[in-house]
Amino acid sequence: MGSSGYRIAAAAAVSAIAATASDNLAVASVQISVDGTPTGPPQTLPPYGASWNTTAVADGPHSVTVDAVDAAGNHGLASVTVTV
Repeated sequence: MGSSGYRIAAAAAVSAIAATASDNLAVASVQISVDGTPTGPPQTLPPYGASWNTTAVADGPHSVTVDAVDAAGNHGLASVTVTV
C-alpha cells in the first residue's frame, strides 16, 4: 500500500472527513471509521469521504481512522485524534 491520508473540516455540528489513498496498482477500498465504528460501507471510488455529526458524541478526544486496502489485501492505515 502506498499511503492513505485524511483531512477533517469542521462546520458547526457536522464535520466533513475527506481521505486520499494511493497504491502502485490500484486501491480496492477505503473504510473511514470514528472511534472504531465505520461511517458507512467501504468506498471503492474516490473521492473518499464521510460526514460526522459531532453533536452525537461526547465532548473529548475521538479517533478518526482511514483504512485503505489494495487488490492484494494489503492495508494502509492512518489515524488522527480529534477533540470535540
